[in-house]
Amino acid sequence: MLLLAAANVLNLAISAGFAFYSFSIESSLAVASIIEAGFLMIIAGSIDLSASIFPSKIRQHVFKSGKEWSNRQHKKAEVGAAKYLLAGVLLLIESFVIVVL
Repeated sequence: MLLLAAANVLNLAISAGFAFYSFSIESSLAVASIIEAGFLMIIAGSIDLSASIFPSKIRQHVFKSGKEWSNRQHKKAEVGAAKYLLAGVLLLIESFVIVVL
């Protein structure tokens, strides 16, 4: 949740900067939250994809890596990606709430 708090502080700073140029702080906060949610979801997908079987087999055959794919490492990557995905979903919900209010 530290990641979500850091994103909210960044969003507030971006919104304050946009408010200086006569944009409404609510709309700029919502847009910044949606953009950051998208980035966090892309990061989560990239973490999960990097540990899946297809990239592992490419590394093994193309780069002659001796490291085999393991289900345990893939599950570990899924757990790591879940943190970013959860933070992205929470930011997306937060941006929808900001727009409605």
